[in-house]
Amino acid sequence: MPRWERTAAVLNHRLFYVFMVLVSLAGYLTSSFSKYGAKVFGIPLPPWGWEDAALRGNFAAVHRVAALVFAALIAIHVAGALKHLLVDKDGVFQRMLPGSRP
Repeated sequence: MPRWERTAAVLNHRLFYVFMVLVSLAGYLTSSFSKYGAKVFGIPLPPWGWEDAALRGNFAAVHRVAALVFAALIAIHVAGALKHLLVDKDGVFQRMLPGSRP
């Protein structure tokens, strides 16, 4: 693989983790600043905030933007995987499959 592809793959994977945490945290904070609070599978999480429409709106905006960026990163990752499978045919896609070895 060319160096730029390896660099792009590493950056994409690191950004996956950043945005997984950011989307979750912003969603939690959005719910925390409402009167309903945050729940995971119906289990209430400890409240961190208070009812505040302005803060809730700010965290909701961060949550939406971060979710869109995260979705774009996933689409880029899938496109890269398909490029390796259909265009390059270099075995990189097969290495991604469960149970495969490097």
